[in-house]
Order: sequence, then C-alpha cells, then structure tokens
Amino acid sequence: MSYRLKDFNIIEKKGISKYRESSKSVNDSYSSNISCENKRGNIGYIYSYMIKGSNEGSVWGYGIYTDDSNIAKAAVLDGKCNLGENKKVFIEIKGGQSSYSSYSKNGIN
Repeated sequence: MSYRLKDFNIIEKKGISKYRESSKSVNDSYSSNISCENKRGNIGYIYSYMIKGSNEGSVWGYGIYTDDSNIAKAAVLDGKCNLGENKKVFIEIKGGQSSYSSYSKNGIN
C-alpha cells in the first residue's frame, strides 16, 4: 500500500467524504517518526496526523510514498512542513505502486 500527502484546502473544498481523523493513539502528540502501515487496506480514505517535521527514518517514493515511510520526513520532502515544525498533515491511502520514484529536496534524500 502507499499514501499521498494532501492539502487540507482541497479536502475542505471538495468535501471529501472519506476523510477520517486518525486514531487518538496516533494523534495524541506531535511525532517525528510515524507511518500509516496500520491504515493498510483503507484505499481512498484520508487521515490526519500530528507530526514534527523530521529527517529521521526512511522515506520511499516522492509524491506517492510507501506506507512504511516516515510521514514526518515525507512531509518535509514534499514541502508540507519544515524540519522541526509541528503541523497537522493529511494523507490519502492509495493502492500499492509497481515502483516508487526517488527525489532529493528540502534537505531530504
């Protein structure tokens, strides 16, 4: 499985019905190392995560990331937040891809 980071304005404007707050155990504090593997199989659903922008852990892909990629690192790579910034980000669960591109940007590679 995989995921794509989304902009909240797009979710709000389109009224996406599959948006769900992720579970309390995920959202109770800002995390710099978190993945969405536990959302595997929920294709099309959108979840929010409280993250702290990070360059720790692994990230596989660019634009679409493997579900075991660190969301906080992918958010920095994607330009959704800065290193060390606390932010709520949104991800859409996608199906698995046949391959994932790699990219270096914003100090992340």
